[in-house]
This record gives sequence, C-alpha cells and structure tokens, in this order.
Amino acid sequence: MQAAMRLKPEMHIVDMRTIDAQPSMTRALRLCQQVSGLEDKEIVGENGIVKDTGQWSRIINNSARHNFPQDKLCAYMDVCGNEVPLIWLARARGYELVPMETEMERRLRIEREKSEELERENLLLKKLLTGRAE
Repeated sequence: MQAAMRLKPEMHIVDMRTIDAQPSMTRALRLCQQVSGLEDKEIVGENGIVKDTGQWSRIINNSARHNFPQDKLCAYMDVCGNEVPLIWLARARGYELVPMETEMERRLRIEREKSEELERENLLLKKLLTGRAE
C-alpha cells in the first residue's frame, strides 16, 4: 500500500538528453552530484553514502575495486535532490519511469471524478426538466 512508502523530498528535473548522454552508471552518479552542486564532503561522513572522501573519490572515478554501495542509492538521490541514476538505469534498459500516484493525488482524483459525475447528472436533470433530453 502506498501509505507504507517512505516520503521522498522534492526532486529537481534534469534534461533527459543530458541523462541519456551518460555512458555509464558511474557517470550518471557523477552527474547526480554535479546537478546537486554538493561537494564531496557533503556526501561522505558518518551519516553519508560512504565514510571518507578518499573512498568516495575511488568510487566516483570508477576504481576497479570500489563500487557504489547499492543500498545507499535512494539516500544518495535524496541528498542530491535528483534521480539521475534511477532515470539513467531505467532508460539504459529501455524503460520509461512514471511516478506513482500519491495518497493525496488519489483522493483528489476520486473527488474530481465524483464532482464530474454529479455535474453530468445535474446537466441531464436540467435537460429533462426543460424537455431537451436527448
């Protein structure tokens, strides 16, 4: 159920051509940070993606023995305020992403549908009363 989903911060929109131009996931991770304007020291540390800037540098520069911690991807995108890596991965695999409807959006949609149905019923009743029913 959507209520169990954790809330994510508002994300910045990034041009799809820029995302598509990235040749690898590592480059998408770099773009994510670049778009955010954050320095390495703002991403690393005790509560960061990794513990120190040296480790982060090896990850972001695609060192053979250092990989991005996959379980930190959502936190990384939240910190950076964009979803470049997620979008890049989906598009690299031939998919388009569509945001899920939030609980508030669902409630608004249901209310809008009820309102539209009432408007249709009222219009029909008016036509019946005036003798112009089709």
